[in-house]
Amino acid sequence: MRSTAGQGQGTSQRSTRMPRRIAPSLAAAAVLLRLVAGTPAALDASAFVPAPAGAPAIAGRGAAATTTTRCGMTPESLLEAPSVPAPVGSRVLRLPARGTRVRLFYPTTPEAAAAAAAAEEGKEGHGGMTYAPYGTDGRSMGLASRLAGASSGCVLDAPLAVTAGINGGSMVGNGTKAEVPLPLLVYSHGVGGNMDAATRLFGEVASRGTIVATVEHTDGTASSTVRPDGSELEYSSYFMTERQQLARRAQEILEAADILSAELGGIDKVAGDNSSPGSGAGAVGPIVLGGHGWGAPSAVMAANGAPSESNICGIILHDPKLGMGYGMLPPNKADNRLPAITYISDKYNKARVRYGARTLHVKGCRHENFVDAPLWAPRLGPLSVDPVQVHEQLSESMATFLWNRDAKSSAISRGNLFEVVR
Repeated sequence: MRSTAGQGQGTSQRSTRMPRRIAPSLAAAAVLLRLVAGTPAALDASAFVPAPAGAPAIAGRGAAATTTTRCGMTPESLLEAPSVPAPVGSRVLRLPARGTRVRLFYPTTPEAAAAAAAAEEGKEGHGGMTYAPYGTDGRSMGLASRLAGASSGCVLDAPLAVTAGINGGSMVGNGTKAEVPLPLLVYSHGVGGNMDAATRLFGEVASRGTIVATVEHTDGTASSTVRPDGSELEYSSYFMTERQQLARRAQEILEAADILSAELGGIDKVAGDNSSPGSGAGAVGPIVLGGHGWGAPSAVMAANGAPSESNICGIILHDPKLGMGYGMLPPNKADNRLPAITYISDKYNKARVRYGARTLHVKGCRHENFVDAPLWAPRLGPLSVDPVQVHEQLSESMATFLWNRDAKSSAISRGNLFEVVR
């Protein structure tokens, strides 16, 4: 860990420093998981969280599904998000400056999803569509090796569906399928995270008619990343100073926001009722920056450093460690220049972390609930909330904000887990 819970708006930027040799919580959990989950036999029923009531017990894709939870679901099927409003595509891009990797999640077509399912079953005529693996490059992130290659439930390199009817017509209010630019969330992972750490959560957000781009930072804070030359950069506290890391992160976020509109223009697009692919130009609408833990001050710094002509118009934060800004973030109420919504866990709520126009306490939530870890990690401590339910309510709230950028809208705080604390 780099610090304890972040500090709220208007407070000192000084952080509580911990020894840098202490691994970040997510990375530490991954190390422990490698010790206890090195073989499939180590993955017993008590190690995984149950599925929500009524969820189908679907078989996992991409790996042998032998271990089940107490609800009859496999760890693989928990990762797949068994019920989402629309199919999701996924692909990995590199930014030009340093070859920084970005993983995209976006709405795709039922035809693409059906083709991927056909390929999974070994049928012909699937047009090359397949499911993207949960972990890019087959990395486990602490999972047993057989789970690392499990399907993400997202269709690899699928066409981009650009319609206003993806989320039941709620985008335009009349259920039409007119072509509209989709909002884009550019997201910064926390210390020890990576672009795959919240694959299930961001798949759900994308299924609600949005595009999510998760940046895998090259500052040494990612659990691991692969350079353009194929070499691996593993997590390192000593790769850069923390000030240098924060600056690098903000630069990569802004680079992603700047070029992704053009990059997404190169993806085949299906618009309205027209099933023929075409240029994806004009697919991206408003851009929102976001981050988890130390990714939060990275996003805030990027937002405040964005050029005035940029299309960045909002901020989404999860358990922000704003005290890690080291005086590089604007003081006082400068954070309110853009509409911002902050989601906090029990620990951060107890520390009275607040930021932006609206702060929502997710009751029973832990810091790890903002990524996928509680879906597959052994229970390192008691859970007071269903992590699947957390993802469902988070994804709905986040997608709503991405569309309306109104942090004080009552639609943002729907759900029995949310408590408005600011």
